[in-house]
Amino acid sequence: LPSPELFLLPLARVAAASGARTFRLEQDGRDLVVEFDGAPLPPEAVRDPFAAVTAESPDSRLRAWGLAVLAALRARPRRILLESAGQASAVRSPGEVAVAKPKSPHGTIFRLVGPRGLPSAAKLKVSLAARAPGFAEQLTVRGRRPRPAPAELSFDDGTVRGCLRVPSEHRVASNLLVCVQGVGAATVSFVLYGAAQVEGWVNDDRLGLNASLNGVVRDERQEALGGVLSDKLQRLLRNA
Repeated sequence: LPSPELFLLPLARVAAASGARTFRLEQDGRDLVVEFDGAPLPPEAVRDPFAAVTAESPDSRLRAWGLAVLAALRARPRRILLESAGQASAVRSPGEVAVAKPKSPHGTIFRLVGPRGLPSAAKLKVSLAARAPGFAEQLTVRGRRPRPAPAELSFDDGTVRGCLRVPSEHRVASNLLVCVQGVGAATVSFVLYGAAQVEGWVNDDRLGLNASLNGVVRDERQEALGGVLSDKLQRLLRNA
């Protein structure tokens, strides 16, 4: 996670896996606050958010939670306040985690106190909507709408959903954002010879992620997704 603002991606994964129906990203004075509902995190994840980063956990949310805190620390906040299920902690570094007094009995709260070098909340919302389109479209996070496309295909087959479009401007290659739980995990680039190029995103929660949660595991699940996409691309280009 090279950029501090990318802490929002694993945090969005936590929210999605928690079944969140709301995901708020707001500026509160000099603080940046993310709050979402859904199933709360276990108390141990609040007390020690880094434990599952290097260790296996039956709760898939915990590695993403720890990676979000690590990435957010790169924004050099004075501290990060974590709250969930009536538990709270203050994180200053991976070696400095202290118990704190919770302020809300509801939801999960991730507050960066006085971060430096982060874009505004408005710009972060736009960035998140672009990097997590399948997640953002279900919640209150909205980015700039793309320019109208000559042809567009939105689909939801139960396990695979997404949106493919022929861009209005000329492209020499096609780019698709591959998502898991609505959050981008990899970008696939390819060239469609003798046809218009396409862009968009596709989501399949059955895909496996690497340990850093920023790449898709290459296996039979990815191959199966390729077959589904081939059919969708043909449908889109027939209408282009």
